[in-house]
Amino acid sequence: MEGKTIALMTIFLVVGAGIGVGAGYFAWGSDGNGSEMENIAVSVDGVAPSAETVQDGTYAIQRDLILATKGQATGLAQDFIEWILSTEGQAIVSEEGFVELVATEYTAMSPAPSGTLNVAGSTTVQPMMVKFVEAYEAMYPGVTINVTGGGSGAGATAALNETADIGMLSRGLKSSESALTAIPIAKDGVVIAVDKAAGVTDLTINQIAKIFNGEYTNWNQVGGNDLDIAPIIREDGSGTRETFDNMMAAELGISVGVFGQNMVGYSATNSTGAMLALCKSISGSIGYVNLGSLSEL
Repeated sequence: MEGKTIALMTIFLVVGAGIGVGAGYFAWGSDGNGSEMENIAVSVDGVAPSAETVQDGTYAIQRDLILATKGQATGLAQDFIEWILSTEGQAIVSEEGFVELVATEYTAMSPAPSGTLNVAGSTTVQPMMVKFVEAYEAMYPGVTINVTGGGSGAGATAALNETADIGMLSRGLKSSESALTAIPIAKDGVVIAVDKAAGVTDLTINQIAKIFNGEYTNWNQVGGNDLDIAPIIREDGSGTRETFDNMMAAELGISVGVFGQNMVGYSATNSTGAMLALCKSISGSIGYVNLGSLSEL
């Protein structure tokens, strides 16, 4: 869009899982024969991830996607959020593969909205936010909305510091963020992506928790093939990481602060897109992405 700014960031960070670390690790983008590997979304406790199973609550690993403003949203920010919650906005939620909420009635501002908004945060919400922005700006040519990523933590900080009008979060607010107001805009499932060569199609939450806590290191320990497990995690500050770690730590009955400390030979990355790429690049991989990325595995 001419004159509009939509910034998308995708960066890799590799920790301890470089080429040649462990028997099951290969060079980037290759299964050892120069071809991209195939990933599948495994079922969790026998339930496949889908909009329907998130909606009915049978898929266990799920969370709300929220927008956050300092205090109550006003003016242009309020109108934009109200439009996102409308029938038209929630249709985009569904089109992007997430679970829509019950739509509310939208009444346009008078006179027509104009001005600039800055939105920052979750890379899970970011691609969907771009679609919201495109549709809203098409309705109101006098509006410019700038979108940047950086993760849920960055979104909350930007909203608190008022360097962004709206923060995008894929987790709930923390006690330290009590000055923010949270507005749920969709529901999401955290999809567990696994290298097809691992030989598993279903995992229990307990097995997943033990994998990411370093207790299982070979796929044959969970009924799969004799192949090293290569966990991939998101960076600190990621809402997906915090949602996932909190649930897995609770499953094991341990503090989230110690969860994962015994895991070795893992990779870390700071965006949803980079997570998808790494899952397809490392033999024996297991990672986690949002429901909207299900079709990209």
